[in-house]
Amino acid sequence: MVVNRLCDPCSKPPYHHLLRAMDRLISVKEKAELLLAKRLLSLREGPVDLVFYDITSTYFEEDKSLQEDDIRKFEYSRDGKLDCRQIVIGIVMIW
Repeated sequence: MVVNRLCDPCSKPPYHHLLRAMDRLISVKEKAELLLAKRLLSLREGPVDLVFYDITSTYFEEDKSLQEDDIRKFEYSRDGKLDCRQIVIGIVMIW
């Protein structure tokens, strides 16, 4: 879904396509994690001392409507914004 949004920000893949992609990813999870780690580590010259990652969420106040294929969902909110749609954001930093 992230790659799809980066390549074509206005497109919205059908929900069942996302579910199939997630099923495929879970079946190759361990191999994919190793390949991603190798790829990220290859971008860095020299030894890696630390790897940090963080996952957070943010919410949208302006539009309360929800479309079936929207990546923003009404779900758990650490901010108590149960009436706002949210997304989850992740980042990895390598030192």
